[in-house]
Amino acid sequence: MSYRQDGIGRTIHDLLRMAGIIMTGAFQEKYKQPKFIENGAQEGWQRQLLLLIDKGEINKAENELLERIETEKETGALDRVTLEMALGVYGYMNEKEDAFLERNGFSREEILEGIQGLLILGGIELP
Repeated sequence: MSYRQDGIGRTIHDLLRMAGIIMTGAFQEKYKQPKFIENGAQEGWQRQLLLLIDKGEINKAENELLERIETEKETGALDRVTLEMALGVYGYMNEKEDAFLERNGFSREEILEGIQGLLILGGIELP
């Protein structure tokens, strides 16, 4: 089953699209991932997170992502760019097949919870 055909995978996809619309202030037919996800060539810690995900170290990637967000929040440096990048990382996780996620001890529910937490940090409260 494709990740976009199952219920929670589709919910995550739609939530990411909505977050992109709210955060960028523009309606797009399709929410576009940050550029580093599209071309996979950007250097830096974002690339490291994607590589960890690809190697199946999803929990480690999420922990590093959340640690950076928490550090930026504590120092007052947390901005929309970081939040959008983090949403893109969760979107990348959501593109993985169910079997890959399960084999590596991660679930779509965890992806959804991570996205919801990021939206709250960004000042977007969901019902």
